[in-house]
Amino acid sequence: MTSTEGAESRRTLARRAALGAGLLVGVWVVATAVVVALAWGRIDVAERELAEARAHLASADLRAARDAIGSADAALAGASRWLGLPTTRLAVAVPGIGTSIGVSRDLATAVRDVTTTAAGALDALLGDDDGASSLRPRDGRIPVAAIAELEPPLDRAADALAHAVTVAREAPTGGLARPVADARDRLLRVLPDAAVQARNAARIAEHLPIFLGAGGSRRYLLAAANPAEQRGTGGYIGAVAVVTFTDGEFEPGDFTPTYDLPPVDPDELPPPTPDQERYTPFGGTAFWQNLNLTPDAPTAAEGFERLWAATHDEPVDGTIIVDPFALETLLDLTGPVTVPGIDETLDAQNVVSFVSNEAYARFDEQDVRQQVLGSAAAVALRSLLSDPPEDALVLARDLGQLLADRHLIVHAADPDIQAVFEDVGIAGRLLDPVGDFIAVILNSATGSKVDFWARRNLTYDVRLLEDGGAEGHLEVTITNDAPPHGVPRVVGPNAPGLEAGDNLLFVSTYCATSCSIEGGPASVSGRDSRLSAELGHPVWGSWHLIPSRDETTVSYRWRTDEAWRVEEGLIRYRLTYQHQPMVRGTNVTVRLALPESSSVVELPRNATVADGVLTWQGFQRGDAVLEVALRPDGS
Repeated sequence: MTSTEGAESRRTLARRAALGAGLLVGVWVVATAVVVALAWGRIDVAERELAEARAHLASADLRAARDAIGSADAALAGASRWLGLPTTRLAVAVPGIGTSIGVSRDLATAVRDVTTTAAGALDALLGDDDGASSLRPRDGRIPVAAIAELEPPLDRAADALAHAVTVAREAPTGGLARPVADARDRLLRVLPDAAVQARNAARIAEHLPIFLGAGGSRRYLLAAANPAEQRGTGGYIGAVAVVTFTDGEFEPGDFTPTYDLPPVDPDELPPPTPDQERYTPFGGTAFWQNLNLTPDAPTAAEGFERLWAATHDEPVDGTIIVDPFALETLLDLTGPVTVPGIDETLDAQNVVSFVSNEAYARFDEQDVRQQVLGSAAAVALRSLLSDPPEDALVLARDLGQLLADRHLIVHAADPDIQAVFEDVGIAGRLLDPVGDFIAVILNSATGSKVDFWARRNLTYDVRLLEDGGAEGHLEVTITNDAPPHGVPRVVGPNAPGLEAGDNLLFVSTYCATSCSIEGGPASVSGRDSRLSAELGHPVWGSWHLIPSRDETTVSYRWRTDEAWRVEEGLIRYRLTYQHQPMVRGTNVTVRLALPESSSVVELPRNATVADGVLTWQGFQRGDAVLEVALRPDGS
């Protein structure tokens, strides 16, 4: 073979080797693409199953949630196997596609840790084959030991969620394929809140048994609130009893009308916070019936506990406040109960009307009237513990909703337990959220129960300013549908200068802590309007007399400095409406004037947009949070 022929042979071999290498690379690329596609198919399945699991958890169907999480875990296991193949691991070094594959693998592994630990937590919750049996009260006793055993698996789930959040946040964002980038964004919208909720659940499992008397009896004031006579936390406290929890067992005490409780000199008992001095004209800290004029339940509860300690030999470990709507939920779970001493059968359909209104017409004895609500609460709670629903998680869900809506308020004198209640959001605090804020709080001065017929309509017009602030104009219409005649204990007149059916209200309207109130309503003749502060919130207080079958409208103007913020190029506006528990709900309308040259990206459920105005309407029996995301045109 000549040198020329040898050179040509070497070139042919080189071309064949290059072609072979190219074919191998092509096969490897195709194989990798197929593997990644299969992995992403499994990840899509896992995401759908996790969405199903969240829906089942929201409805307290733990067994269905456990099945969905198991399916998600299996799908993620398959994805991890595909992404862990040697050919796929080699692709991580390839620019472009490698970043997406590496992030996909890391996210799949982290989320699978979440599904594995979540499955363990749900297994602990489910207990035996008959559902959440380990958490179901038995023989009148709440199973505090079973609750405490939930802390470790819930903590492990919280750790896994926190790690997944870290993995998602630290993942490179440049050069990601769109499906991977979108999946990462979805995880960061869901996982942080889930991590907080799991950690809070673990803390509840740790501290709730102590609140319920594990390791030693705990004594609480059980206060019965009637929203037919409004107070800041919801209703007038007519009677209290000392109840005891010992290792989860509930022992009710006898109810005493609050007007029979011994008073003290207000100068001898300073208010829990200096802000409470705005209520000094109502009797201050020495007057049992007006200790809960504040909408901040922990402040009111601390006032009750301090006054009790000042007038009794043995202090209490906290306060539990219930209203008729809490009884409505309890009786819906237990069925009807008969309240001793009043020969009345109460059920979920009649309890609110009876204890907040009809009892005042039926019973002449004031002691009996004041104790009706408290006695009904004690009987309903004992019935619930003696014969609870089969599914304890339904009970937990319903009690959680009562706590969120402030129909059931719990306060612990133990600061560690109270800190958990507040962090979880079940303490009844006057909220201090990010963004814009509204709370309209009514306190009755009629000495009657005409708030049984009170209705409210709130309309809030808001305009966003360029500096992150907002200008707001709030109109509140309060309607008094009380009849002008009837039982004096219900319709009055029980205060000087009033006629039957009149409603005299002290109205306190709060805005955000970053807000400045620029104008508010004047009071009825002879009384002052004033701008003050409570727990950092500006609050406008004014007096209003509303005759029977009449209404009044009051309005406010303010500016909130930190009403919106910019996140990832979007303007995000957030409004929190804090609801005061009352017999009838509140119609709320929000109208947001959209900035020029902007488009709506996210809007609240039931909101509409027309002529540059976003409008949201809702009939509220609890708090509402509205979030709007806008994109400036050209961004």
